[in-house]
Amino acid sequence: MPELRVRITQNELEELQERARGVGDPSITSFVRTLIFPEHDHQKKWQEVKSAIERLEPGATFLIRDLLPNTPPQLGIKAYRLRFDLKIYCIGKPGGINKWRKYTLLTKILVCPHCAAKQVVDIKDDCTVTTEERSMGLGNLYEFDYTSECSSCRRLFKTSGYVSEYPAETLEHEEITVSIPEGGE
Repeated sequence: MPELRVRITQNELEELQERARGVGDPSITSFVRTLIFPEHDHQKKWQEVKSAIERLEPGATFLIRDLLPNTPPQLGIKAYRLRFDLKIYCIGKPGGINKWRKYTLLTKILVCPHCAAKQVVDIKDDCTVTTEERSMGLGNLYEFDYTSECSSCRRLFKTSGYVSEYPAETLEHEEITVSIPEGGE
């Protein structure tokens, strides 16, 4: 799994250690928190991470780490805030680091019919697939009809419809309906 790490060079680390000791602060991380290393261009580092995300294959999983261990997770927070624009979603937090996945053709943002909260789902896990050979290669039809729980309000909602892919990895057509299931509130 790729790890998008905002790296500092050994020279930068040594300079940080010297500067921290020079002001009587034995902890590099607390020193960095109070006086951000001016040579560190966070905007440039963010552009590097964003560019790396854009180059990943659809469905790829990755981690984002920041300056040094235990520093404030500036880029992870930025990724979280921009996750819909970046077409990524968080799939867990192993070892305290957010693990992310890049959207695929079957990653969809659904809106809960109860509370209007956005849900990122990968419908590939809950669909039947029909594959057909066509003139430009294989065409896939993903059909789904399932009930899931809103991660925000915890009420059930129903998702049904289909996604047609032709040629491979290219959206041909989709129809997705989100509704309150029969007997639901």
